[in-house]
Order: sequence, then structure tokens, then C-alpha cells
Amino acid sequence: MAKLLSIRVRLLLLLLVPSMLYLGTSVFLLQQSKSNMEVLASSLYETTNKSTSLILNADRDMYQALTAYQLLVSGTLTAEEKTKQLKALKDNIDQTNTRVGQAADIMNAKQLLQTAHTETKMTIEQNIAGFHMYFDQWVKEANAVVQSSSTGKGIINDAKLIATFEKGREGMNQIGEILDAYGK
Repeated sequence: MAKLLSIRVRLLLLLLVPSMLYLGTSVFLLQQSKSNMEVLASSLYETTNKSTSLILNADRDMYQALTAYQLLVSGTLTAEEKTKQLKALKDNIDQTNTRVGQAADIMNAKQLLQTAHTETKMTIEQNIAGFHMYFDQWVKEANAVVQSSSTGKGIINDAKLIATFEKGREGMNQIGEILDAYGK
């Protein structure tokens, strides 16, 4: 009888030990999968999606500021419309700077500022600095033109001013491309 009990215990252990190991492995892998999903969600949503959205909205605000500037120097606005466009210009400039700052904060928190563009090798930090340099220069020059009350076609499409504006946008485009590559 003792040998029979011993065989039963052995058979029971032969069944229970692998089952317990299988159960333990399954729980561990489920926890690991959950952890990986949280990292992925953080990476894709909290970092890439939010930053990209802020950069795209800042880009839109830049163009709205440019449009307001062009309307102001067109010479076709009434006093009321001019006041409205001056406010739009200021608001869009402020929104652009705020959104770029928020995106920079997110990327800094995730330690992405040193991530470089594949072709130009410029980092996000360098692109943000370039954006600020050129955009601030554009803002200063555009405000000077608006304050001087200059108008006309040559003022609206001033090649130097548009080139400065576009150089500021280049940094924004590269940041967007870097974030797209990071997300992939």
C-alpha cells in the first residue's frame, strides 16, 4: 500500500508541478505584456502624438500670423478690421511660442531633445533653437513693418521677410519628421 501511495503522489506531482509552472509563466508573461503596452502607449500617445499635435498647431498658428500680417500691410483694411488683425497677429504669435514651448517640455521630459533628423543630423534641440531665432526675427521685422504703416504688394511679399519665416518653419518640419520616425 505504501508503494501504491508513493506512486499516486508521484503521479500527482507529475501533473501539478508542470501545471503550476505553466500558470506562473502565464501570469508573468501577462504582466510583462501589460508593462510593454503601457510603455508603448506612453511613447506613442503621451510623447509622439501630443508633441506632433502641438507642433502642427504651432505651424498653423504661424501661418495665421503670416496671414494677419499680410492683411495688415495690404492697405485694404478698415480701422476696425485693422484692430482685429493686430489682435490676431499678436494672439497667433503667442500661441505659436506657447505650443512650441509645450512640445519642447514634453520632449525634454522624455529625453528626446538630442534625437537627430536622419538626413540633416540636426537634433530637436537645435531645430527648436533655430525656430526661435528665425521666428523671433520674423516677428520683430513684421511688427516693425506694421508699426511703420507701410503697405503695398512689395511689403506683403517681401522676399527677405518670407525667407525668414520659412527658415523658422523648416525647424518645425524637421521636428515633425523626427517625431514621426520616433513613433515608428
